Amino acid sequence: MFFDLTFVLLSTFCLTFAWARYYIHNNLICLFLSISTTILCFLGIKTLFFNKKEQKLIKKQQKKQIDALADHLCFLPNRQVTELFLQLPQIKQNQPKVSKNVITIKDNEVTKKLIFVFENAPLTRRNFCNIVKNNNADVIEIFATDFEKNLSQLAQKAPCKTKFFDKTTVYLMLNEANLLPTLTQKPNLLKSNFWYIVFDKSRAKYYLWSSLFLVLTSFLTFLPLYYLISGTILFFVAVYAKFNKKFNLKSDHKI
Repeated sequence: MFFDLTFVLLSTFCLTFAWARYYIHNNLICLFLSISTTILCFLGIKTLFFNKKEQKLIKKQQKKQIDALADHLCFLPNRQVTELFLQLPQIKQNQPKVSKNVITIKDNEVTKKLIFVFENAPLTRRNFCNIVKNNNADVIEIFATDFEKNLSQLAQKAPCKTKFFDKTTVYLMLNEANLLPTLTQKPNLLKSNFWYIVFDKSRAKYYLWSSLFLVLTSFLTFLPLYYLISGTILFFVAVYAKFNKKFNLKSDHKI
């Protein structure tokens, strides 16, 4: 990675110097502009590809995993859902009793009912009222994909204490206990592999060498502008191919 970055920065210096020399015939000014652009290029690559871009990618992938888990739980039979959550240490240690989609436990003489209602829609106020009416407990904990807006305000008026666990909380809970189901997620690939071939990381060095060749030979040709434009385009293609994540994650599909 150090060698690749050094080569890119060196190419940036040469490219900037060639463009500056084309318009400004003062070597000192051209040198200053080249060094300044190289420093800015280093900071730009560091910011775009190694900090925010990486964090954004992780968040995006985790969101896909959360959504995939929620979809899986929506179609899972009640018995399998309760069996999954029975493996959680905080539930297992309290001698749980199971009835359909409800797990009942006693924690310090407090009766808790864990109710699982994973559906492909937020839990409504009406459904919440029915759950409270049909389940007698000191504490009712509801696990669902999502909850209707302002449902927490209605929950404060309920005759028992209630807690809500949405799909994100469920994901973190199962992930912490290493209980996430093994799900395969379909890759979000383009219909054609053309762009994966063009921006493959292994091709970056060839783009970069070609870019340098065009830029350096621009001093020896009668059409320097065309060589500079072509070299510049190849340079940006090389940088993107080398550091991008989008077209270099084809095998990373499993949760």
